Amino acid sequence: MRRWSIALGTVLLLVVGLLATTTAAASRPATGRVPAGQAAVAHTVGYDKYSVILDGEREFLWAGEFHYWRLPSPDLWRDVLQKMKAAGFNATSIYFHWGYHSPEPGVYDFTGVRDVDKLLDIAAEVGIYVIARPGPYIHAETSSGGFPSWLKLQTGVARSDAPDYLAAAKDWLHRIDTIIARHQYTNGTGTVLAYQIENEFYLDRPTYMQALIDQARADGITVPTIGNQERWTTGVGAVDLPGTRDEYPNGFSCPDDGWGPLPTLTRPAGAENKPLATWEYGSGSIDEGGHGFDACRQRTNEQYERVFFKNLIGQGETVANFYMAFGGTSWGWLPWGRYVYSSYDYAAPIDESRRLGPKYDEMKRLGYLVRAVAPLAKTDPGILGQAPSNPAVNAMVRRNPDTGTQAIVLRHADHTSKATATTTIGLSTDDGAYPTVPQQGTIRLAGRDSKLLLADHDLGASHLVYSTSELLTHVTTDRDVAVLYGRSGESGESVLRFSSQPQVAVQSGTAQSSWDPTRRDLRLNYSHADGAPVRVLISGGGLARPLQLILTSDADSAQYWRQGTALIRGPQLVRTAKTTGGTLALTGDTTTATDLEVWAPAASAISWNGAAVPTSQTAAGSRLGSVGGPVAIGALPALNWRYQGDTAEAQTSYDDSTWARALERTATINHGNTWYRGHFAGVGAETSTSITVWTGKSGTYAVWLNGTYLGGGEGGPEAVSASFPIPAGVTRAGQDNVLAVLVDNTGHDEMFVGSDVETHKNPRGLTVATVAGSAATIDWRIQGAATLDKVRGPMNTGGLGGERAGWSLPGYPDTGWPGVTLPHRPGQPGIGWYRSTVDLALPAGHDVPLGVSFEGLPDRALLFVNGWQFGRAGGGPQRVFPIPPGILDPNGRNSLAVAVWSLNGSTAGLGPVKLVPLGNAKTSLTVSKVPAPSYDPALFPRPVAPSSPVSVSDLPFLAEANGWGPVERNKSVGESQPGDGRTLSLRGQTFTKGLGMHSAGDVSLYTGGRCTTFTATVGIDDEANAPGSATFTVVADGLPVATTGVLTRASAAQVLSADVTGARQVDLVVADGGDGAQQDHADWADARLVCGTSVGQPPPRAGHTYFLANANSGKYADVYQGSGADEAPIVQYLGTGQPNQRWRIGDAGGGAVSLTSVHSGRCLDVWHGSPDDGAPIIQWGCSGGPNQKWTFRPAGDGTWTVASANTAKCLDVSASSTADDAKLVQNTCTGAAAQRWRLVLLS
Repeated sequence: MRRWSIALGTVLLLVVGLLATTTAAASRPATGRVPAGQAAVAHTVGYDKYSVILDGEREFLWAGEFHYWRLPSPDLWRDVLQKMKAAGFNATSIYFHWGYHSPEPGVYDFTGVRDVDKLLDIAAEVGIYVIARPGPYIHAETSSGGFPSWLKLQTGVARSDAPDYLAAAKDWLHRIDTIIARHQYTNGTGTVLAYQIENEFYLDRPTYMQALIDQARADGITVPTIGNQERWTTGVGAVDLPGTRDEYPNGFSCPDDGWGPLPTLTRPAGAENKPLATWEYGSGSIDEGGHGFDACRQRTNEQYERVFFKNLIGQGETVANFYMAFGGTSWGWLPWGRYVYSSYDYAAPIDESRRLGPKYDEMKRLGYLVRAVAPLAKTDPGILGQAPSNPAVNAMVRRNPDTGTQAIVLRHADHTSKATATTTIGLSTDDGAYPTVPQQGTIRLAGRDSKLLLADHDLGASHLVYSTSELLTHVTTDRDVAVLYGRSGESGESVLRFSSQPQVAVQSGTAQSSWDPTRRDLRLNYSHADGAPVRVLISGGGLARPLQLILTSDADSAQYWRQGTALIRGPQLVRTAKTTGGTLALTGDTTTATDLEVWAPAASAISWNGAAVPTSQTAAGSRLGSVGGPVAIGALPALNWRYQGDTAEAQTSYDDSTWARALERTATINHGNTWYRGHFAGVGAETSTSITVWTGKSGTYAVWLNGTYLGGGEGGPEAVSASFPIPAGVTRAGQDNVLAVLVDNTGHDEMFVGSDVETHKNPRGLTVATVAGSAATIDWRIQGAATLDKVRGPMNTGGLGGERAGWSLPGYPDTGWPGVTLPHRPGQPGIGWYRSTVDLALPAGHDVPLGVSFEGLPDRALLFVNGWQFGRAGGGPQRVFPIPPGILDPNGRNSLAVAVWSLNGSTAGLGPVKLVPLGNAKTSLTVSKVPAPSYDPALFPRPVAPSSPVSVSDLPFLAEANGWGPVERNKSVGESQPGDGRTLSLRGQTFTKGLGMHSAGDVSLYTGGRCTTFTATVGIDDEANAPGSATFTVVADGLPVATTGVLTRASAAQVLSADVTGARQVDLVVADGGDGAQQDHADWADARLVCGTSVGQPPPRAGHTYFLANANSGKYADVYQGSGADEAPIVQYLGTGQPNQRWRIGDAGGGAVSLTSVHSGRCLDVWHGSPDDGAPIIQWGCSGGPNQKWTFRPAGDGTWTVASANTAKCLDVSASSTADDAKLVQNTCTGAAAQRWRLVLLS
């Protein structure tokens, strides 16, 4: 992909030479997997100094980069590849992302949105070659450059033959190679045409390169190997088809429309007899400067494509891969943490919403040219008969030595010039010398322009001497049909050679013809104009068949499509064409009602998207009909929002006992937001805290002490340090103090090109924290993502409390959250969540890309659509986030969740957010919704429910939101800062316990079904002034169970009691009384819950799911490596929340229970029913046998011993170990800590 600070890249084309040793083939290209009972037909891939040669025919490889992992809607892979093929690309280059497929060492996922087999099948179906680029390192502006995050823990040097790295890399390659090998062109089973070794590898490590080549060959890779760095042309580690350095002439920022140098391409030393190839050439740019992709699209617009890409052809290049053809979205935590944000639009010809525009049209003109003019695949430098008459014009000439075809590339000598230049040139061809071309008028270069003119070239049965118009394409029906174009308002001249004078019929527009009997030349002169094509039919003159010329403008040429032997005019896109029984069946898209004009051999009838189209024959040899456009979609539904605060982790009372202590390990590899809570003994003399964080360029961090917000700030690409004063009275002498730090990690660093410094191992998260005035050790705990979602994968979410609780998912029960209107300003820093659902009913048979638009960016926000994180607002210029169909359901209910991170109270909250249409096309495309989990309460752990009696102010909050300042414990709400309230006071009566809130406010409490009654004395605090008023509501599991009327400053305090029996969550909601949210200082005085037995005492109940946490180590009973096999050992492991740590209780009779792994469905079992001490504990298919029955006995401290009903021996950790992966065994019961287990109720 693109380089950092250097113009290197990874452009791939699909084809390169093979070792020239494959069986001859009957046809090409291959069409994919071979039907049962049929033998595959092998193909040859060779090359010489001119081009790639496939089955004996030269191929000009015109490729575009596409990353399936940036478009997690598999049906849209077909959409993008069809659009590429329709634009003239014959190949696509694809990076395969190791980290996207491997969440853990040895664990790989090639299903669903990671189904590479499906991707390659679609490529073969579409008929486009594939250049496979599996790394192991890919760069690509993605986290760790495509390395899995766990690779950071290795001690060996990456991208070397260090044993640990090389073993992991080979394992990855073996997994992906096995799939790629099934789809190779050489085998006749697919369209994979080339295989890249490493990526932009500039280090001198030949044995490492050779090891990767040997691995590929051992895995069955038979196509040619390629490389995008000149080093690997000869010797150990050499590839079959080396390319030039990757070229990104305009760099990677878009401050203006300035252009970089025009590259001069040379073959690497040692590759003189191989085609000139650039495996990455920038079609657009990333946006390092934050100017937005609209600016990048202007900087690398269609003029850039004309000048820079025709320059490639002018230098004889026949292998070019353009990075990107479609960029897509770096969804979730895929982005590299330095210069990229969610959009990876790249200013590509196909934009992030899959729309087509002027850049696509120009790329199509070029792609059609190299497809239509086969002699371009073999050219030598040529010369003009006469240099340009204007020295401000530069000319490059290529000539095919076999056919004599010449390609003349004209541009300004200063390629950046915006001036207008006119010129003539002289030609020396096999048809004779033409000292002044054109013979009438001049060639015009208006502004940044380049023209590629042909001379001495056959158009089917006709011979073109030269033309000052550019060729789009030509086909043969009952006549030869050629489309030539020029800029609107410019003149054109075309000269054709005949054996005798032909007949010329001007069918539309104006053209002058003249006949030179000496040369036997017919000269046509005409003007190009938008909306006014000139059509000329030439017959006779010794032609085997007539020649139909269509002379149009470059803008109007975008209406023409080439599909196989058919030429089509009219639709916005033609995807496929297939002739059956005289009917040409076309599929594609329309954005408006349009003509449908078709030139095709043996086609007497036309259908469009399955419907017959009435047509009539035209004088131009076409069939002409019309097709309809899309239905207007109308206004999209407005979004209604609910809000819930989410900074409970900052509070002292938050229970972090299940969090990991492995700071160094976890801080290094986490994706996304990560919480840290440090406990220390206070002395009361603490004055400030200092931290150092690594976040990535657009990351953030925030710090709280004992629930008081100290401050936060922007991170950076390197370590950032900051200090914060501690206000007086915040620390607690002689007590536990909690320093809470939230860090927004924005993707891991890449391993920069040309350097052996392992920057991908740079840390992420909190690395240093100190408290001035205290010598106490800080005991750190950390909580990152708890990835329970195997479909969206580990890069989708981070460690926010709402993410860990499932708030991002569709179906989360948010009915207890108060409704809010955007813009909404909660008035305090921290995290807040907004959720909305919207029902869509877009017209069937339409492709209507939608985006989520933010009006006014928050400090930071994560956008989740149906559970998929598809936008990270803030830290970049992006305000509209496209959501692809398949992720968004165009005909159903959709869930939107926005997690907002506010660094200060004045900017807290969220401005207007709405759905916006980004296009509308009537289409043949069908897209299925991507299956992915909705909210499942069984998968999201909750805190331990409270004991009875309990004051609400002593409980942790699941979430909190407040209309002014923070929710206060045992104080009134006061002013905007934590702890600035007064003693709770209602009509002169004071209270020592309770909550101080403000409308609109909501506090969520986890009760776990163990509580029966809530009581509080409620009212407007005495500190409030008029017009304070509010209502108080108790919500149990989303249902209001008690509420007051409007209470004012003058109202008597009211005792509010609610039955919350069986409720798992209770919300205390304060709403405005109707006179505006001023002075609504709402007190829940003496708020109490009456609950069941104390924590840990209720026995495990059948049908419920638990974690089993060991009292000695704090680690969880775990199925080793998530195995699903019988006899897999049970071990202890750091709490991850994964299903292989979740155990469902079943009633086994006689007071015993069974424990079934949620992950595997197998039961906890004593190996072979052994009676011995030390017998291993395993999982086994549930049989109900005595060795699968267990009894729980209270240990008296809130923990339990778990004994086998068969042997009466206790579940134990071998040797009382505290290490991860220590095995569980049975031993004689002693009551030791390693035999005691804490139950964490999940559901």
